[in-house]
Amino acid sequence: MQSLAVIQALKPACIYPGHGPVVSDPETHVQMYIDHRNEREKQILSALAGGAAGQLFTAMDLVGIIYTVSFLIVGFVTLCSPVSACTTTSEYEMNK
Repeated sequence: MQSLAVIQALKPACIYPGHGPVVSDPETHVQMYIDHRNEREKQILSALAGGAAGQLFTAMDLVGIIYTVSFLIVGFVTLCSPVSACTTTSEYEMNK
């Protein structure tokens, strides 16, 4: 989040990310990331508050609570490289 704030303060005309296309509208793009991260943080806090007192969660427990199955399918394929190394939803459920 601090890095995003630094980018916002610099007000660049464009951003050259480590992967993906050049971002020609950085203000909108960076704000979208900040909004997304803030929303995700709210979801995590809500999931933690919804558990029993003293209940512990693993990161994968939170993933199962917060993310939809459709995101798991698309997200793992999108975020993993190579694709053959990605976890499928059924493998995720078995290892959960």
